[in-house]
Amino acid sequence: AVSTLDSIVLFTNLGNMYVMKVLEFPASSGYGAPIQKILKFKDDERVIESCPLPAKGDPGPGSRAEGATVVLVSAAGTGSG
Repeated sequence: AVSTLDSIVLFTNLGNMYVMKVLEFPASSGYGAPIQKILKFKDDERVIESCPLPAKGDPGPGSRAEGATVVLVSAAGTGSG
């Protein structure tokens, strides 16, 4: 569960990471719009994993300690910290 103040982190098959605020997701009463169009994905790019990113001041379950470093490494060996 997430709140409208939180963000969602999306990881794609091309090794890209996108962050989108929950509040920015378009309202929908049906199937909605594909996320690929909202975030302008490249051809054949698709989401392979996602995770919530709690708003500041809301540690949420499984959160990291303030000042902690998170390292992301792709299968190709490139990363970001």
